[in-house]
Amino acid sequence: MPSKTIKKTVRLECYTNHVGKNILVQIETAYKKMLVEEIDFALKNKAFQIILHRTFYKQCRKEFPWLATRVIKGSYRDALKRVKSFEELKMKGKAKTDKPTVRKVTITFSDSQDWKLENGTI
Repeated sequence: MPSKTIKKTVRLECYTNHVGKNILVQIETAYKKMLVEEIDFALKNKAFQIILHRTFYKQCRKEFPWLATRVIKGSYRDALKRVKSFEELKMKGKAKTDKPTVRKVTITFSDSQDWKLENGTI
């Protein structure tokens, strides 16, 4: 019997002070900037994840040394998903722009080692 991967998405609401909010805004801003650059590159060069990593990792690490590696690597996956979705829409004639636009960002931690839930605290 083949093994199956179970995926579960959990959306959490949290409360923080102004320092925590500023940190989250900085992470979101950095992520969005990386995402826009990676989407442009992936569209022009038909890039895969390994190509995005080779092209952007050192640059992102230099520009955002405080950002977790998992967030940087997650941006590659996000960029490629957006490009793939855009190209499918374009083939169907449903794309309304020349390239994907980044309106909202969702930062995901896809590895369970990145977070743990204990007593209602992450």
